[in-house]
Amino acid sequence: MQENRDVRKYLALHYYVSASPFQRVEEQHLRKAFQICRADVQLPSRKDLAGPLLDVVYEEIKLETDKILSDKTKEFTVTTDAWSNVCNQSVIDFVAVNPQCTLFVSAVFPNQKRHTTENLVEWLDNVIKTIPANTSGATTDNTAANKAMWRTLQKKYPTKFFQGCVCHCLNLLVKDIFRSSSDEVKGPFDDLVGFAEDCREIVKYFRNHQVEKYELENRQAAQKVKRLVTPATTRWGTILGCFETLLSSENILHAYVMERSYLSDSSDAKQKMKREAIRNTISKPTFVSQLKRCIEILKPMCSLITYFQADDIPVSDVFYAFIELPKQYQSLPLNEKTFIEERIQERWRFISGDAHEVGYLLDPRYLGEGMGESQKQEVENMVTSFPPDDVTETTDQRRITLFQELSDFQVYAESEKKNKTLQYKMLPPRFDFDVKKHLELRKQPHVTVLSFWQRKEKRWPLLQSLAIRVFQVVVSSSACERSFSNFGFIHTELRNKLDKERVKKLVFIRANWNGGQRRNAEDEDDEDVIVELGEN
Repeated sequence: MQENRDVRKYLALHYYVSASPFQRVEEQHLRKAFQICRADVQLPSRKDLAGPLLDVVYEEIKLETDKILSDKTKEFTVTTDAWSNVCNQSVIDFVAVNPQCTLFVSAVFPNQKRHTTENLVEWLDNVIKTIPANTSGATTDNTAANKAMWRTLQKKYPTKFFQGCVCHCLNLLVKDIFRSSSDEVKGPFDDLVGFAEDCREIVKYFRNHQVEKYELENRQAAQKVKRLVTPATTRWGTILGCFETLLSSENILHAYVMERSYLSDSSDAKQKMKREAIRNTISKPTFVSQLKRCIEILKPMCSLITYFQADDIPVSDVFYAFIELPKQYQSLPLNEKTFIEERIQERWRFISGDAHEVGYLLDPRYLGEGMGESQKQEVENMVTSFPPDDVTETTDQRRITLFQELSDFQVYAESEKKNKTLQYKMLPPRFDFDVKKHLELRKQPHVTVLSFWQRKEKRWPLLQSLAIRVFQVVVSSSACERSFSNFGFIHTELRNKLDKERVKKLVFIRANWNGGQRRNAEDEDDEDVIVELGEN
């Protein structure tokens, strides 16, 4: 009976999408409830959920996913990143992303294979070949092996774009600053490295001691102050949250550690030493000023990390952000400002790809503004020499046509910008380091840069084809980070015996059951929420 099969299928989907343990389907109260309302329905067993039903549901969702990935009107960027699962096995995720949807494609368990350039090329190339739709390129982690992979695949696929994740780049930039310098050369922020570690110890102490945690949170609740945020290496930007919540709770923390009973409550010598160290940190005259200094340095970078985690940010905004980021540090002392500017340039040189430069030139909001003349000339040459596909060389006639279209576009867009026409005003606002304000502005009706180009087929057909590809490039691998969360929900310590193929099928179903449509912010699971004190 079809209705009975549908009930079993959707019940199975509930277990797969919610990542619930399969043995719960045999729990007697659930079965009694079904006997009362639908005695004719035969519930599946845990073995059915793990075997035949899983295969049926997986094949159905794979069929729908393949239809989306076969749509030649769509462009997808493959994002990829690596992590270690609950069994400490290396897993490399591959996710197809465009501004409209996100689809989990596959995962590789390298086993004994190392993450060498050759292996990375092989794994990513295999994924690109399995996506029938147009592939705009790939956004990956920022390692030397990955950068070598970009160069290799760029030669094989001259019409695709390969670059690093901008959020990883900014996270590494944060680490550059809060990292000890060598003994020979002292950096301007060496004092903040030890201070940052002391702050981590404060948060760690209150997280791991229940009585103190309970007392602190009660005092914070009474003053309507947020709980302390635990900095986590896997959560971009949480170090800023740590400093900000320590600053907002500074008066509470100071009063607490200066109480007479704070040290006398502990009879353990090691515990007392730890409490003394925390008291010394919090009671230092420079505690508040150092917190403010850390926040001042981190806020612009973490604002960009927050902004670029979305999958619909135009790639041109990355170029613009790295022009504007050094300007946020002009008020710092010269040695500090110079140090940060040098680190920004180092990280930008590593991550930057052709898509960032071409996008910045073809974005009607920017038009290459701030580029050096030689750099702009190189990018214009890149545009006019762009081949029609990955196997056909360009021709002189195509170069001439692209040059004419590019020149016409630049004149047109400059006029629109100068006269502040309605079409220009309807484009998205430029990035503002006040992220909340910027995200509110983006919610207002506007025409995306991609939409602008999608309407220009008649006027600049060749240039439009290139622009549409560029403006569907995804700037970060945040989709992979969300995929890791799916793996974490499914492959838990209690379910660590799940075999790899079954895990991949379950992740595929959980990620793609709704056609890759993204959830609203209010529906997001708590894996996307900043880690706060007391959460595991």
